[in-house]
Amino acid sequence: MGGALPVHIRSLVLEQLTKTKCSLIAVCTEQGLSYSTIRRLWKRYKAEGVSGLKPHYERCGSSQPKSEALIYRCALWLKRHHPAWGAPLIWVVLHDHYPQTALPAERTLQRWFKAQHLYPPKGLITASHPDAATTVHDTWQIDAKEKLHLHSGQAASYLSIVDEHSGSLLKAVVFPLPAHQ
Repeated sequence: MGGALPVHIRSLVLEQLTKTKCSLIAVCTEQGLSYSTIRRLWKRYKAEGVSGLKPHYERCGSSQPKSEALIYRCALWLKRHHPAWGAPLIWVVLHDHYPQTALPAERTLQRWFKAQHLYPPKGLITASHPDAATTVHDTWQIDAKEKLHLHSGQAASYLSIVDEHSGSLLKAVVFPLPAHQ
């Protein structure tokens, strides 16, 4: 969807229409604009004068949600009082309370919540555990992998020891499984 036609182009179009007495079609081809745009601008100029050149940004978009104001207020109230609830659950609750009312889509509810800043801000990823090792050899991580199959078909296990602070592999041992396993 295109934006508003700049004012200097509007004035240029009207100058061509009033002073040079060009036809609407001639102005369309010269300016590279659609016929309906030129015709609409010409009608506004004839009805409002020079003030008709100014874009009416205040008339753009809808001023209110398309669904009922009651549904809008209820959806926002539910989200404020139950921040962990998502749009699908809130839609179901609204449907249970107002079964005869046409409800907006879940995506519309999400847009309403976002416009009202009802979603928590996305934060930085924190460490998985705050007691992380601060020096080398402070904490070791031991990991075992069992029932691995070697290329020869033999079953084996793998044990590794890693220093948590430096990430260094301290020891790794591969050993066959006992016969009873």
